[in-house]
Amino acid sequence: MVIGRRCFIKESIYSERLLRHEWIHQEQMDRVGVVRFYLIYLKDYLYNLCRYRNHDKAYFAIPFEQEAYARENDSMDLSLKSNSKL
Repeated sequence: MVIGRRCFIKESIYSERLLRHEWIHQEQMDRVGVVRFYLIYLKDYLYNLCRYRNHDKAYFAIPFEQEAYARENDSMDLSLKSNSKL
């Protein structure tokens, strides 16, 4: 989970793929702004929850999540990002 400029990943579920997924969320925040990212994310989730009445369907229908899942297997040099707070 990305909160601001920090990434929190439980050690028991850590993987490079998950780190890439969260880094993509950081890129999304850089693109639209942190506050706007969370507002859009929440709006999309609540809309989808009303639409599907199911958490998983609502979550996977969020455009930010769709982008992150679509790109999480892309090669990404995570060593370049190690100096950041993520």
